[in-house]
Amino acid sequence: MKKPGLLLLMGWMVSLSASAKTVIYTDSQHPPVNLTPDSRVVWLDAPERFYRINRESLYGGGDDYYL
Repeated sequence: MKKPGLLLLMGWMVSLSASAKTVIYTDSQHPPVNLTPDSRVVWLDAPERFYRINRESLYGGGDDYYL
């Protein structure tokens, strides 16, 4: 491969790696602040919150229905 083609390929590869997005792992007790638009948030307690919200809406939030 000629030198200009190699430089073009290397520049293309560098630009792809520079477009990596930020992933933040947290829970509802520690919400993230100052996020960029391309940030992704993974809520570690999302299944628990989903269960708690649905249980409260179905059963009125009583602890006697907790499984």
